[in-house]
Amino acid sequence: MNTGELRLRLKNVNGRMLFEESYARGAFKLGKQVWRNGIPLYYLLHVGGGYVSGDTYTQQIELLDNTSLYLTTQAATKVYKGTTPAVVSTSIKLGEHSHLSLLQDPLILYEHATFHQMTTIELAKTSTLYYSEIMTPGWSPTKEPFTYKELYTELAIRRDGKLFYIDRLCWEKGQQQHLLQLGNYTHYGSFVCVDKLADTFYDELHKVTHPDCEIGYSQLDKEGFVLKIAAKETQHIENVFQRIDDLLKVTKQEQPLRLRKY
Repeated sequence: MNTGELRLRLKNVNGRMLFEESYARGAFKLGKQVWRNGIPLYYLLHVGGGYVSGDTYTQQIELLDNTSLYLTTQAATKVYKGTTPAVVSTSIKLGEHSHLSLLQDPLILYEHATFHQMTTIELAKTSTLYYSEIMTPGWSPTKEPFTYKELYTELAIRRDGKLFYIDRLCWEKGQQQHLLQLGNYTHYGSFVCVDKLADTFYDELHKVTHPDCEIGYSQLDKEGFVLKIAAKETQHIENVFQRIDDLLKVTKQEQPLRLRKY
């Protein structure tokens, strides 16, 4: 049996966004609805305090045609030490003219933590997606930055049934600071935008800088971009992500989205 399970299906009823299905069990819960830019915002809650060895979680999220949803986590998610990985499997499907913003707080991996995350997203031709994640090392008795055992993540996005973007990240203990990985940095962030409107300011992304970060970005076949950051503090990554999201909101003539919980 899964440690936590979440199933969401959103539909449009005469312009109102309503859940056709909303189910949460175990350590996963769903917070109350609030509104931003006329779009429902929900907080994903983890009532178990964090992931531990052998935990398994599943999430299924579906947005039917002409729907929009903001999802974010309530706080940073902690991964504690274990001999076997905690595993989170997420499946997302977006219908025509739908939009999902899934903007997550940091994943913090403590000493001897092992964590696997697999995310699959199916997009229709006209759906849009904003997806962000942050990985950080947790506290350890030796105060060394990379004491977790293993981190493996996979994000696969398909557009109209065809593979559009795939990103795999695999870090094992002692390998985090190798060339072409994090270098002298300790924190990692990724922001994926699948939205044709984002191309209107793609050439301006070089202006989004931070003195304490290394930032790189690539265009996604003229349908958005992926931006990656190496940093030494979570707040630096959050600052860059906020500026990116502000640009996206201006493009859509929407108010900036503020998700900070503290």
